[in-house]
Formats: sequence, structure tokens, C-alpha cells
Amino acid sequence: MIHSLGSIDYLKIEPDQHLFYACQYYDDRQVCVQEQYTDQDGRTNFTDIYRLKVHEITLRELMLVQSLYASKTASDVSHLVALQPSPALFFKVFLELGMKSMVPYLSFDSRSVKSILSPEHDEYFKNNNFDKFPVFYKNQDGRSAIDVAAENNQIRSVNSMINYIIVY
Repeated sequence: MIHSLGSIDYLKIEPDQHLFYACQYYDDRQVCVQEQYTDQDGRTNFTDIYRLKVHEITLRELMLVQSLYASKTASDVSHLVALQPSPALFFKVFLELGMKSMVPYLSFDSRSVKSILSPEHDEYFKNNNFDKFPVFYKNQDGRSAIDVAAENNQIRSVNSMINYIIVY
């Protein structure tokens, strides 16, 4: 799938930043948000602010997303989330989800967020490069998962997300 750079302009934190499609190998597609600066010699350079690694969705992941969508209650959603052996799926960014991970979609449910960000997944967070690929970032609608949780009065979700940010 081809996206123009303008179609993901919302990823910029400030309007004068730049977007760069970094690694475009099939198994390592990355979009970088960069800031431009001039060094002491007058040369223009760019530094990464953050990156998003874009994943290809598998059939299993697609079926889980469909199951979450078809769930009738929030407790069904949180039960499906808790059944997953690893939180990896919820942090992957897919083009099919509008360059989002599952975290903004699940942030309406404090039990799901608590399950995804629970301390039992500490090893997963330490082994993955979340300082380079952030969990919380501005989406196309200009809001992050934290904003969605706050708008739905999910104070526990917001607290879980803020605690995650503080720790990692």
C-alpha cells in the first residue's frame, strides 16, 4: 500500500518538522518524524524525534482485531486482551488501522489498558525499543490514547498510561 507523506502529516508534533520513510524493507518499514537543524559549519542536518515501525498484519492478528470489534461488552474486550500471551500485538502499528496501534482503540477500557501495561510484561518492555518507537503519539484525529481515555472518563486508564511513561 502506498501512502503519500502528506497523508500522515498528523504525526508531526510541530508543523516545521519533516517526515521520512526510513527503512522500507518489507519486514522493517519505518516512518521517522525528524527535526531540521544547522550545525556549526552551516550544514543542514536532521535528528529523529521518534519513529513508527509499520507492521504487516497477520491473519491471526486480523482475526483478533475482528473479535475485539465484534465484542458486545467491555468485559468481553478485556477478557480477549487478557487471554493474549504477549502484549506485542497491541503495540504494533498497522496501516489498516490508520497508522495506529491497538492502544488508542482499547483506551476506553481501563481493564484492557491495565492488562496491556501490567508489570508482568516488564521483560517485554525492557527487551523492545520503546524509547525509539513510542507507545503514545498523536493520531490522525489529533488525539493520543491518553486523550481518548480522558474523554471517556477512564481515570484508571490514564493513570496506567502515565505510570508506564514514567517507568519506561
